[in-house]
Amino acid sequence: HRTRPSRALLLGLVVVVAIGVPPAVCAQSDRDFLDARTAFERGDRMRLDALAPKLADHVLAPYVDYCEKKLKIDTPTDDEIAPYLERWQKTPLADRLRIDWLKSLGKRGQWATFAGLYPPPSGEDTELACYGIQYRRQRDGSGALADAKPLWFTGQTTPDACDPLFAALLAAEQNAAKPLPPAAWPAAAHASATIDDEVIEAVSRRVLERL
Repeated sequence: HRTRPSRALLLGLVVVVAIGVPPAVCAQSDRDFLDARTAFERGDRMRLDALAPKLADHVLAPYVDYCEKKLKIDTPTDDEIAPYLERWQKTPLADRLRIDWLKSLGKRGQWATFAGLYPPPSGEDTELACYGIQYRRQRDGSGALADAKPLWFTGQTTPDACDPLFAALLAAEQNAAKPLPPAAWPAAAHASATIDDEVIEAVSRRVLERL
């Protein structure tokens, strides 16, 4: 997924040029920014880190800072992410970084930090929704799994973040001796790698008996 600067940020660049910043300075700065964006799109962290200091005073510095943090999203601490979210709060880039960070925290099971940032004000996609249910499940118990059922019954491919939830629902279906709804079959198959083979066999047998 490629990230592009917003129109508002690009407009800011035009304003800076218009008020008299020396053209040569702007030209070099703009080349550095384009190089930084290319480094981000290629996942070249070393090149991006080398260019970032040159762009500290650029109008698009927040975008460059976002790109740096995005490429390292699975390694930083909350102390590295929080200042950016505070400084640029209520901006699209901060909202995007918050969601990226929440997904990273959910993937690593760092629920205490996750709780302080969830839910994001800008809404959530399916992947983050599943991490949110995982968080509520470990906090509140298995009753939180009810929130996963609408995602389970869509019959569509879902992110890996949903697999533990679907595996738990599948196991619950087996334990309750209830038939598995046909709409849940694709998600059940996707989740099957995360649960015991005997559970899969038992549930599949019950489904086949009803065909």
